[in-house]
Amino acid sequence: MHLQFGPTELASKRGFLMASRKEDTAPFLIMFGVHLAPVAQGAKRDEFAVVDIGPEREKAITQLKLSGGLRNSVVLKTGSMHDPLQALRTCVTDLTAALGLSEEDQKSIAQEAKISNIWQTVRYIQQRYPDRYLSNNDDNVVRVKLLINPQGEAKACQVANSTRPAVFDDYVCYAMLRVAKYESAKNTAGEPIYSFFTQVVQYTSD
Repeated sequence: MHLQFGPTELASKRGFLMASRKEDTAPFLIMFGVHLAPVAQGAKRDEFAVVDIGPEREKAITQLKLSGGLRNSVVLKTGSMHDPLQALRTCVTDLTAALGLSEEDQKSIAQEAKISNIWQTVRYIQQRYPDRYLSNNDDNVVRVKLLINPQGEAKACQVANSTRPAVFDDYVCYAMLRVAKYESAKNTAGEPIYSFFTQVVQYTSD
C-alpha cells in the first residue's frame, strides 16, 4: 500500500494496514510508523526518524491518498489536520493519566508484561522474512513499543527505532499485535494493569 499525506508529499510504502468498522459507525484505518511529512534534512529516506512537523505543515495536510494495494486509488479529503492532531495530543495526555501510564506510574510496576508464546511469535517472524531482501543479505533491527491492557491484549504498536526498509517494521508490528500473547503487568497489589512493553527484533539472512 502507498500512503501519501497532502497533495505534494512523497508516498510512503507499507506492508499492511489494519482497518475496522462497526455497525452504524464510520470505518477507520490504523497505521504504524507512518510519517505525515518528510524526515529531517540529511536523514536517509528509508531511515525511521521522529519528525516534529509543526503547526504550519499540519494545516497544509488536507488529504490522504491510498494506492498500490487497491484496484483504483482512493483520495480521502480530510481537511486541515492541525485541529484533529491538536485534539489527539490532548487526548493522549488525558489517556496517559487515566490509564496510569505516566513515567512515575510505570516505575511502580511490580511485575512487567511478557510474551507467553515467544517461540510461536519468533517462528512466525522468521518464516516471513521478505524474500526480495534475502539475496541482498540485508540485516535489520526493529524496536517496537506496545501498549498491553490488563487482559493481556496488545492494543497499539509504535516503531521506536528501525534500520528499515519499512516492510520489516510492518511484519514485526503485525506479529506483536496478532500473533503474540501476553501476560499483563501487575502492580504491587498483584492486580493486572496497563503497561508498555518493548521488544527488539533482529533480522539476519544467515
